Amino acid sequence: TEQSQIIQLTKMGVDGFILALSMTSVHLKLFQKIREKNYPFVFVDRRVKGYPAVYSDDIQGAYQITQYI
Repeated sequence: TEQSQIIQLTKMGVDGFILALSMTSVHLKLFQKIREKNYPFVFVDRRVKGYPAVYSDDIQGAYQITQYI
């Protein structure tokens, strides 16, 4: 499970997490636990209210691809 994998990674001494969620995966209790343990983390291309996230610019990316090819 996601929770067991995150626990394993914290035991291995990771510094933080970059999380890419599926459309159906939202485990708010798990993310709250990560926050409480002061592990930095950020979601990629997914908004979860109250949590940090970064987003890709699909339009700019498509433009750059067309310019390249």
